Amino acid sequence: MKIKLKIWGVVITSMGWFPSISMAEVSDKIPSVQSALISGLLVGGGLFFIARFRWWLGVLLLPIPLIIIAESISLWNERVMQKAILIEQGWFYFVVLGIQDSLLLAGSILGIIFGYMKSKGRKAHSVGRQ
Repeated sequence: MKIKLKIWGVVITSMGWFPSISMAEVSDKIPSVQSALISGLLVGGGLFFIARFRWWLGVLLLPIPLIIIAESISLWNERVMQKAILIEQGWFYFVVLGIQDSLLLAGSILGIIFGYMKSKGRKAHSVGRQ
């Protein structure tokens, strides 16, 4: 009898170790509006400053914003997710994703342009001295 109680105790305890299945809203699985905007500002600003000082690093890191933009587009193209997000968050969420993508792309491209112009200016200035 004691063995059966121990076995049941182990079974019940081990069931608690397994993750439980729960129904969650779509909004629990996607980044929040604030998170999307802050990450757009921080990552876009970081890419700008990296590319501003070394333009070739900006070109090397250009796939980062492109992957994030592709992720935003895939949310829109997947009809089930699109409908669920529109019901829970509304159009505002996709506008925020567009702003995030614009910040990332603008930071990266402007950093590359400014960094390249700065490096060309240094080369032209150093050639003039010789």
